[in-house]
Amino acid sequence: MKPYFETDSIQIYNADILTIKEVKDESIDLIITSPPYDVNVEYANYDDAISYADYLTFTSRWLARCYNFAKPDGKLCLNIPIDKNKGGQKSVYADITTMAKKNRLAVSHDDNMERAEHLKAYGLGLLA
Repeated sequence: MKPYFETDSIQIYNADILTIKEVKDESIDLIITSPPYDVNVEYANYDDAISYADYLTFTSRWLARCYNFAKPDGKLCLNIPIDKNKGGQKSVYADITTMAKKNRLAVSHDDNMERAEHLKAYGLGLLA
């Protein structure tokens, strides 16, 4: 797969993080994503109407890939809803933040997620 955009020092991929093979572990400075929210949006290659438990499993898988791809001082900028009402009230932000910490990502004071060892190096704690 060719990058969506490329310069001498930047490569941008528009791809499925679960299947991309071109990205090496610990090679990305910044991951920006707005993953599916599980609110019945029609995507070409993703079922956005799965159960919330399946959605959380899916989320855990892509968060683990983010951790593996990020450099030790890498950052993850994540656009997710605070909550949703489909199928009953769900605290999406709290659930994903909890999973991020389990995937060794840390949430900084401004809600940017970083690899945990980078935050520890600067003495920042984990925030929920």
